[in-house]
Amino acid sequence: PELARWEDGVEEPPVERLWELSELYRRDVDYFVLSHQGPPSGLTFRVTRRHQLNELSLETRQVIAAFDEFCRAAREVERLLELPRPDPLPSNPEVETGEALATADRERLGLGDKPLRDIRKLVEEQGVLCFHLPIPSDEFSGLSWQHSENGPCILINGSENPGRRAFTTAHEYAHLLRRDGDSVCDLQTDRGVEHAANRFATVFLMPAADVKETFHRRFGPADLPDVEEIASLARRFGVSLEAMHLRLEELDLVPRRTVDLRGPSKYYGRYRPQWRRRLGETFTNRAFQAHTAGRISTGKLAHYLGLDIRETMDLIQGESTGED
Repeated sequence: PELARWEDGVEEPPVERLWELSELYRRDVDYFVLSHQGPPSGLTFRVTRRHQLNELSLETRQVIAAFDEFCRAAREVERLLELPRPDPLPSNPEVETGEALATADRERLGLGDKPLRDIRKLVEEQGVLCFHLPIPSDEFSGLSWQHSENGPCILINGSENPGRRAFTTAHEYAHLLRRDGDSVCDLQTDRGVEHAANRFATVFLMPAADVKETFHRRFGPADLPDVEEIASLARRFGVSLEAMHLRLEELDLVPRRTVDLRGPSKYYGRYRPQWRRRLGETFTNRAFQAHTAGRISTGKLAHYLGLDIRETMDLIQGESTGED
């Protein structure tokens, strides 16, 4: 009843209640007092365990709210820096399969047949907002929507391993390219539009020509790679061990179900603090740039980064001295 009175404009919430709401939903106070569009209301659930938003746990709904807030902040920073609004993603209605769409988009982007260095950076360069936030209990792998104000946005389950996150990013990117609508996805689902998105991710991240060439360069006709050798291939293409093995099987490079995948699977890369990995380099660098240019306060920067003031001040000092 109290919330209904606020929504109907009958009365205004007291300041202390705004702070409580800000804490509960992990949003800035101005979210509750300024006019803006919230998350899309018509999310489609392509997951095995949930069918609508209110079936998700409160913790997961809070993560989605935080994601929406990060997207709003990212566009706000772009406006403060007077960056041009990105062009809309291309639409390819004549492309019917995930494989064909992956091939067409690789050609559009001039990627050739080589592996991608960073799928997240690639989609961000096309104006897609992408954040990696841990999803409680792994309730889903990814979420994508076309927001009326913030444009195309992707949420990736930050609890999953780097290879899985890369595959999910490509999967959600496919949904945006295909105009499949706002959706919450579980990679275990593999039918209909989910199958098409999975096929796109497979071909986009692991182009057949380079997989075959690399495999034949490393192994002879009678060689059967072990789990560590497949893990090495997985690192080359930035995917999970399981995804790499499935790709080798479907290209008839290894017999089906003959390699034992149990064992260590390591991922290498430059170390990044957890908060920076979640927010990504694009948003983080732009937020610091806006602060340096005097467009936002230290307190606002701290809010953007999800850190306290002391940590943020230490980071500002580190940025000024070139420390990481």
